[in-house]
Amino acid sequence: REHALLARAAGVDRVVVAVNKMDGTEPVWSQQRFEEIQRTMAPFLRSAGYGKKKAVFVPLSALTGDGIADRLGAAVAPWYSGPTLLDALGAAAALIPPKQTNGRLRLAVSEVFAEGRTVTISAHVLRGTVRTADRLSVHPLGDRCTVHRLGRPDMDGAGGCAPISAATAGEPVEIALTGLDDASRVSPGHVLCRVGDGAPVPTASRVRARVAVLEGQAVPLVAGAACGYHAQ
Repeated sequence: REHALLARAAGVDRVVVAVNKMDGTEPVWSQQRFEEIQRTMAPFLRSAGYGKKKAVFVPLSALTGDGIADRLGAAVAPWYSGPTLLDALGAAAALIPPKQTNGRLRLAVSEVFAEGRTVTISAHVLRGTVRTADRLSVHPLGDRCTVHRLGRPDMDGAGGCAPISAATAGEPVEIALTGLDDASRVSPGHVLCRVGDGAPVPTASRVRARVAVLEGQAVPLVAGAACGYHAQ
């Protein structure tokens, strides 16, 4: 349940619920047990923003592989005619909007490391494309800098970065920046834009947010309560 709330808070619009170990029910591949799980989970998912059209339940067995890539035959589960797990994931992926690779550059800073006169940041390309030698401005500060080096983080956990010449929307990237007089001014949550690329990212002093309260909240959230806001 907590995962569903976190997914919704992160902007995930659809979910696929994999009902595993259906080969271990009594009787095996029990329609009654599958529908019981649906009835239990559906109201909570609906309250989290995942209505009937945004939450797909798929019966499967990871042990035997049934229901993952191949459709369930009549001999296994004659009561189920829906998609396999891969089909359901593929259908959800097809609804994802295309990446905005040609828009005005927006780089969201997640980490900052100072290395002498060079500042290295970990960032996520929200829109556009960043290249070596690009001139960037840091917002909301307005400080300007130059892209000295780009690297693609190792997603396997081995550490290090593979040198690259460009990174586009949707990609994580490490960027070595030069020209910043005070590296301590750059913080996680700042946004980098390309100099001369039209209007920079707008700034605001007030935001409207949807807050997800997870189970175990000891103090009730009431009007007027003081909260901490952490930008990532």
